[in-house]
Amino acid sequence: MRGERTEIYAVKEVAEILGVGLNTAYEAARRGGFPAIKVGARILIPKKRFDRWLEEDSKPTD
Repeated sequence: MRGERTEIYAVKEVAEILGVGLNTAYEAARRGGFPAIKVGARILIPKKRFDRWLEEDSKPTD
């Protein structure tokens, strides 16, 4: 069902959002750098959790 709106990012999409290479994004997902789930051999990133993580992580610290 490609082309339909989904609530999941692929690692490639997250790499593009973060402006990093695909290998870097896969490594970050494996190490828990951002919210991700493994389904079989695939790593999937829930959009809402990732977007929330990105907002929280980019907030300035005092």
